[in-house]
Amino acid sequence: MNGLTFFNSDQLRLLITGFTAPVFAALMPTQKFILALIIMASFNIWAGMRADGVVIFRCKKFSIKKLRGALVELILYVVILWVIHGTVWLCGDDTAAVYATKVLTYVIMYVYLQNAFKNLVIAYPKNKGLWIIYLVVRLELKRLLPSHISELIDRYDQKHKGENAEE
Repeated sequence: MNGLTFFNSDQLRLLITGFTAPVFAALMPTQKFILALIIMASFNIWAGMRADGVVIFRCKKFSIKKLRGALVELILYVVILWVIHGTVWLCGDDTAAVYATKVLTYVIMYVYLQNAFKNLVIAYPKNKGLWIIYLVVRLELKRLLPSHISELIDRYDQKHKGENAEE
């Protein structure tokens, strides 16, 4: 034997498996939450690109800096989820760890949904349906009551009447 050998390949594989298995056991219950978060983040990124007027097949107005920022934000949210889940899991409460992860995932997805619809309203300003969905998502239900909605629709129509005359 030349030199000092601490582990052979089988021992090293067992050592790596022994250290990574508990980590994966702690994080695997979060895989569906992370997938849902990635889907919602993708929708938010797409809506943001539509609001900026990005044309994907021509790469016009595309900002790699904004995309990088959105991906860093997603990674930060995933790390926060894993830290909270792992901490509660290490305290011995598997059920509470999943529940905490689920609640936090819903909160983050709600923020993504609000931002996505804000961007879609910017991208498609003449679409009343998106505007009403945006108000519902933002829980601005008071603004959707019949006494307020007619006033808001009139204001919306007046705002876009000038744009329609120009076309």
